[in-house]
Amino acid sequence: MRFLITNTRPSTSPFTADVVKEAKIGTWSLFSTEEGNPDEINEFVVIIEGYVRDLKLEHDNLTEQKSGVFKELWNSWPLAPNITGSFSAAIINKDSSELVLCNDLIGVYPLYYLKSGKDFYVSNSLIWLGIISGCEVDETGIAQRCFGPEFSNMGSRTILKGCKRLLPGEWLKYNANADQLEKKYDNSLYQEIDEKANEDSLQTEFWSTLTKELKYCLNTDEPVNLALSGGIDSRLLLGAIPTDKKISCYTYGKEENYETKIARVLAEKKGADFNSFGEPWLHFPDKALLNKYTLDTEALYLCSWLEILENLKKDNREVFLLGDLSTAISGRTIRKFSTKTYREKNFFRHSVLSKEFELEPNTPKTFESWKNHILNKFTSPLNKKSLEKLNLEKSVEEIRENTRADISELFEMIDRHNLKYIDLVDELFTWYTHTRLSMGKQILINNSKFRAYCPGLSIGVIRKASNIPPNLRLNQKFVRKLFKEVKELRALGRIPTSQIPLIPQNFSDLIRFPVWGIRSKLDDFLIKRMMKARDPKMRYRLFPSNNWVEVYQNPDMEKNLNEYFENDHLGNNYVENIKAQAKNRRDLKQWPFANMNIINAAALNAELELIASYRKRDEV
Repeated sequence: MRFLITNTRPSTSPFTADVVKEAKIGTWSLFSTEEGNPDEINEFVVIIEGYVRDLKLEHDNLTEQKSGVFKELWNSWPLAPNITGSFSAAIINKDSSELVLCNDLIGVYPLYYLKSGKDFYVSNSLIWLGIISGCEVDETGIAQRCFGPEFSNMGSRTILKGCKRLLPGEWLKYNANADQLEKKYDNSLYQEIDEKANEDSLQTEFWSTLTKELKYCLNTDEPVNLALSGGIDSRLLLGAIPTDKKISCYTYGKEENYETKIARVLAEKKGADFNSFGEPWLHFPDKALLNKYTLDTEALYLCSWLEILENLKKDNREVFLLGDLSTAISGRTIRKFSTKTYREKNFFRHSVLSKEFELEPNTPKTFESWKNHILNKFTSPLNKKSLEKLNLEKSVEEIRENTRADISELFEMIDRHNLKYIDLVDELFTWYTHTRLSMGKQILINNSKFRAYCPGLSIGVIRKASNIPPNLRLNQKFVRKLFKEVKELRALGRIPTSQIPLIPQNFSDLIRFPVWGIRSKLDDFLIKRMMKARDPKMRYRLFPSNNWVEVYQNPDMEKNLNEYFENDHLGNNYVENIKAQAKNRRDLKQWPFANMNIINAAALNAELELIASYRKRDEV
């Protein structure tokens, strides 16, 4: 659902009467699309993206659930342990005309707010805000979207001047005149780590938390749809879904792909329906399709999801679960220990000798060193050579200084957690950036057809996962124990992962790691051979897989690229560079990476064009 709350009557509007409803609530005007309705219980009118549940109440009593949860969101922050969910919320008190904005601990569902003089706007759509407010474009925001490591805005910044995005775990309260009354944060991650905790009890507690989360998340919904890959996270969700639910599983990629075959076997083990869709041309969709998903979701990034969304003829917004965003229990977001180089170098130490990982203490000195590393990583791409392609008025140093301030917002939030190890500091930063922004777009794009949820990022599950000692999570130790000892997971653990073929997931690393290494080396050889011959028809990988070489062979790619940027809002040099990258990847002059950076540029240009075109329409 798209919505906008404002204390002023907009003079311009992207709305048409047949798709938008208007309501007056105290001093506020609420505009919302017909596909969704705000909840109204007692004194509250609430718009929620995602889901929130009270674990003390019966999961299927929806009226009591909403009534209890709305009061908690309004009165209690941080939320009590019995409140869970993955969400953003805007809550209006009908009696006082006060307004509360809040979101969960990671914040994948965006909520934007903008104050311009006495006018105040809140929306889940930057495009709507840009059209209605008439605010200028934020050049630092544009630069971050074009060149930042995540192709996303940092901290609370957006591409609109003065417009902010709610930070993870943030709670804001405004009065009827749109004056900010209170600001609170939830800093409850990692706060109960017990290095001496019993591993068996931790495993039992986590599985109980996850299965209860699924029960409450799904409540009375039937059927349940699941994005199922051949990996670990989605099979965890598959095992945790209540047995009384009718499950339909989906994956993108061709039927002959190894990942698809693994996913099909997993679905069959659970007795679930399974469908795969492989249409490589959708990775460079035509302009009309690109504009449609940009307007509807503002989340076009990984176009693989279009292979599912464009082939499913469902329009009743069923639940769609995603499991591949939460890498917490496997420790993969503790990046220092997850690189290919580290794993190869330390295989004997950790997998044979079972030595613990040496975590670095979080001291003022190590925290300052880490901050400097992050600032350099995120500001170095914003250099004179890159930014001059965008024809911006702001200086390079001003954009870099603004970016430092944006990232410092996250530093302050992380510092308030008082984490014991710098490795956990880095992991939390990854959750606040990569998970929240780049990976979070996968939820948002699937929200166009479903109610897309990621229970692994819910308050209850992410709190529980963060409190598992890191040495238990790393090297998939905790994951392996789950699949070995939880009866709902044992059968799924006997199926290989897509990353390590042929060998069951629950086998020892002494067997699995060499197989992974051999496959990786052979894949590298095949890739180099193809690049040397510049022949896209040559074998791409040892096992059939999602083929990015084929994606760039789309005969309409060049035409579509030209149409994306017919109205250029980013600068000719930048656009031509983007087009050249696509052509060089097609011709195998560059390795054909996933095209997210190219689609990111096209979608950003589309956002700016949609804002400009609607404004122009209203001026006529």
